[in-house]
Amino acid sequence: MFSARNCASINHTSTPSINNGRLLLVADPQMTDDNSYNRSWIIMQLSKFYSELYMKRSYRHLENHVRPTDTIIMGDLMDSGRDWDDTKYASEVDRFRRIFPSKAYYMVGNHDVGFGNGIQKHLVERFEDYFGPTSYTFEKYGYTFVIVDTVSLSSSNPAIRNDALHMLESLSSNSTIPRILLTHVPLFRSPQQTCGSQRQSGSHIADRAGYQYQNLVTEELTLLILDKVDPVAVFSGDDHDYCKVVHQLRGNHSAVEITVPTISMAQGLKYPGVMILNIEQGQLATDLCWLPDQIGLFLRYAYLLVFTIVLLLTWHIFQYAFKSNTNGAGYHLAKEELGVQHIQFKSAKRSMSPFFYSIRDVAWVGILAYIICIFIL
Repeated sequence: MFSARNCASINHTSTPSINNGRLLLVADPQMTDDNSYNRSWIIMQLSKFYSELYMKRSYRHLENHVRPTDTIIMGDLMDSGRDWDDTKYASEVDRFRRIFPSKAYYMVGNHDVGFGNGIQKHLVERFEDYFGPTSYTFEKYGYTFVIVDTVSLSSSNPAIRNDALHMLESLSSNSTIPRILLTHVPLFRSPQQTCGSQRQSGSHIADRAGYQYQNLVTEELTLLILDKVDPVAVFSGDDHDYCKVVHQLRGNHSAVEITVPTISMAQGLKYPGVMILNIEQGQLATDLCWLPDQIGLFLRYAYLLVFTIVLLLTWHIFQYAFKSNTNGAGYHLAKEELGVQHIQFKSAKRSMSPFFYSIRDVAWVGILAYIICIFIL
């Protein structure tokens, strides 16, 4: 919530109008599901609950404080979307819309339909039924936004790649309206190009590929896309971390590509994030907005729990020792009459009871406060 307020205070445009916009770019929600991790059932349910709660609250506070004119969700909406049957997919779409309930522009990712030659036509058509076309353009605030389905364009099957290819070929080379390119998979770049100081993991995006994924669009396709679109700026996702590089274009000019970090706490990034794209009178400005470290917050909860138990235990030990010193005479008389072992056992039992009662009382207060915070924050 406080991160959202901080984001709201940076580089706001003037009142939104035909020439002024504030776009919220959300990458890789990759909604955790039952197939995401090899964990026990209870741990899996907790993982789903907290990752969903984190995204839902973050998105709500961003909407309330940043007040974007438009939102673009940049692919990998679900973690296992490409694996679900139609019935399960429909229920996961309902769950996704509870997390991100407002209207948005959607992009497709490899976790939604697969990658390249691993894509089935049915999966693309199903995605389009729920979220709209995978390659398209729209004009707003003096710019043409070009959304390219690079996961399908990477296929050698014409039935899969042709929609994206035809959209690229339909772009006029004589247009005077500047274009902003959005792609789920980052574009190819020289291995010497690093991502900048704000990246959290490593210095660059490694050019690797595996089952149903590829870290970068191939060099050949990258050149084709940049030549056809000729963008003034590029935004991508998929990598889960921030990255900023520069592409050289025709006509001796360049375009910056920014890879937007994941909004999910469950994708291996300490600080998830979003990107805010401000457009004011034709000028572009970007703000990287980091979100809280939820795993670190859980660890602080654990430290506080241990500290509380130690504090209560210490208090009761001192309290018991004080009472023992003040009642020493009576205690020795009882020991002579009733037997050492019996009295020692009963005294220890009685001394520990207030400690457990204190733990219970503190726990009830803490749990109740935590539940209230979950529902109202």
